[in-house]
Amino acid sequence: MAKNGATWRDFGEPGANCVAMNNEDFGVYFSTDDRAYVSNLSMLTKEEKQKYAPKYFMLGLDKSNPIVKRPPVASLVSLRVYSENSTDPVLIRAFPVGQNRHVLTEDILEIIPIVMKKQGKPLKLYYKKLQNYRNAWSLDNPKLTNSVSVAEFKSVMEGFKVRKNLITIVPDVVHKETSIHMLRYGTGPVSIQNRDGTIVIEPSQALFLMFKSLVCGRKWDRNGILDKDEMVLPEFYKDYEKVSAKYKRMVEGTLIALEEVLSDIAKLQNHKIFTENFVGPQEKLKFEEYSAEGKIPIDVYKGELEKYQLNSFKCVGQHTEIPVIEARLRIILEFIEDFWIPQWIGRKMSLMEGFLYIVPEKMRKAQRERMIKNWQEIENQYEDFEEEEEFMNTPSSSKTDLQAKTDARKLLNSSVEKKEGVGYTVECDSRLTYLLDVDEKTGQRTIIDLKKLRTIAELPIEGPDLQIALSDLKL
Repeated sequence: MAKNGATWRDFGEPGANCVAMNNEDFGVYFSTDDRAYVSNLSMLTKEEKQKYAPKYFMLGLDKSNPIVKRPPVASLVSLRVYSENSTDPVLIRAFPVGQNRHVLTEDILEIIPIVMKKQGKPLKLYYKKLQNYRNAWSLDNPKLTNSVSVAEFKSVMEGFKVRKNLITIVPDVVHKETSIHMLRYGTGPVSIQNRDGTIVIEPSQALFLMFKSLVCGRKWDRNGILDKDEMVLPEFYKDYEKVSAKYKRMVEGTLIALEEVLSDIAKLQNHKIFTENFVGPQEKLKFEEYSAEGKIPIDVYKGELEKYQLNSFKCVGQHTEIPVIEARLRIILEFIEDFWIPQWIGRKMSLMEGFLYIVPEKMRKAQRERMIKNWQEIENQYEDFEEEEEFMNTPSSSKTDLQAKTDARKLLNSSVEKKEGVGYTVECDSRLTYLLDVDEKTGQRTIIDLKKLRTIAELPIEGPDLQIALSDLKL
């Protein structure tokens, strides 16, 4: 057996080559000069998956052979069985999480006994240590899957004194495939499959999928909604935040089953605001029909804004066309501004990591910085307006206005029953509808007067120029 190398063999680093195989059964795969890396599930039929209940793993195929020959079905059921008849390094997949790369803890727990056996070390020598990691990484909720950073994975392997040449780190093919799909079509979510083959997604993807499924493609006319029923919008905000708070509280690296997220979305779709047609039927965003590499007439883009009554950002310049990717990004940001009030910057930023996948990877950092800057400018504009309005409220204000302020102060100073997952509480009386926003981390309270918000929404306040960092649109 070859001596251990000084460094890890890590093809998950940026720059790995990803191409599409001609055989559609295999989908996307990663390639080096001599090997192609695919998943075992991509090589099994639907009937074989149902019969054998295989566990997901990655394997390498020899590219020198012009004909891809599938290994025996029995060896594709699990990595343990496959490794018994293979001299290749064991593969573990890595995928992006925020600014880092992660691997699934269940994959780590599976490969440790395999590589230790290849090193001739019996289970009894490391069983207790392995069990400690199993306990530390376990999650009570079966809908959740755990992961740790690649750096932590390497540290764990070194703690077991694993020879580095026995393991190769490769990119996760499902994550790459779904990332390409979101970039090309503007729809997601970006996902991976855990060992059971269950589709799981990051909390940031869950938040974006929830927003796209419930908010985008509808008309969020606050004035019209509150005229019909002054409680329906704050009640929906409350229910929406209760669900989204569950995802926001998840520790980095935790993944949630897609079916669980879709179930949460389905429950929210039964809210009165949808069933009684306060926001109209949902329509598919037009830009999803266009190629991501192309451009569309600026009039088509403006037509979509008019259809949904969106106008938070100014169109700068005299362009006759706009890149499709830019149009998709802009309209998502328009819906974000349309749905949430200007001060809720934290809620807007929670969507950022999820929907940044609709722009090319090399542009995401710059785009992230620009969006944060734009949101802060919007927040400052409304803060400046509110200060001016407060200055104009002289002692000659009406008794009703004075009573409203008194009620607001009482609510702000009142004791609030903090229920798990609920970021704010709704109070209502005959004069005003209040939204009490409670910051989960600091406990700071902010009072939102929804009728005052309606007045703000009617003012001709324009948002800042929306700067899009899309100078190079090569995918």
